[in-house]
Amino acid sequence: MDSDCQKGYTTQPVLCLHCGNETVMEVVGIHEWGSQQPDDEFQFHYTYRLLVCPTCHRPTLHEIYSDEESCLPPDYESQETILFPSHSVGSPAVPKKIAKAYQAAVRAHGIDHSLCAMGLRRTLELILCDLGATEWGLKDKIEEISADERLPEFLKEASYLTKRFGDDAAHGKEADYDFFDVEYMVGFVGHIIDYLYVLPYKLNGFKEHTELKKKWAKDPEPIF
Repeated sequence: MDSDCQKGYTTQPVLCLHCGNETVMEVVGIHEWGSQQPDDEFQFHYTYRLLVCPTCHRPTLHEIYSDEESCLPPDYESQETILFPSHSVGSPAVPKKIAKAYQAAVRAHGIDHSLCAMGLRRTLELILCDLGATEWGLKDKIEEISADERLPEFLKEASYLTKRFGDDAAHGKEADYDFFDVEYMVGFVGHIIDYLYVLPYKLNGFKEHTELKKKWAKDPEPIF
């Protein structure tokens, strides 16, 4: 991501998660806040950038965070995050091959609906295989993973829609759907990734955090 915080245009191409186009974007707004005084106990800084895609004219919101420990090892470096549109592929919980396939499908969204639909179908099949599906066809894989309730009914239906759109695209039958139909499919697969990978990861992180708080409350350890 481009960390230039000046109004005007980004100095590097930015991937639009709405349409999949990767291009220089206009910076239409900047907001900054952080520690108020130079002698505050801990120095930190947030910068928010509102970007607009020249292709689909939709906004992207970046958050850039840094603090006085940014010069320390990687865990403390400044972080840049996409707050909007929401996306999951940047989470360490998502297997790299699945994140890569999903990103490729999103990139194709602004180029060719058929390529995007087929890419989403491929992403779905990779997800089901990663979950341990052994059946041959995608329909059977969906049924196999749904049978043990790892896919709730609404995600099972979303999976079937993704399969149908991908099958139609592969066989040249995509005339009945448009850019916005495929955009729904992009969102559906994103929600499947959220449910299966990102939410459990965040939940476990929160549980570990609360356990550490309990531990420190009983037996505080010195910071240095």
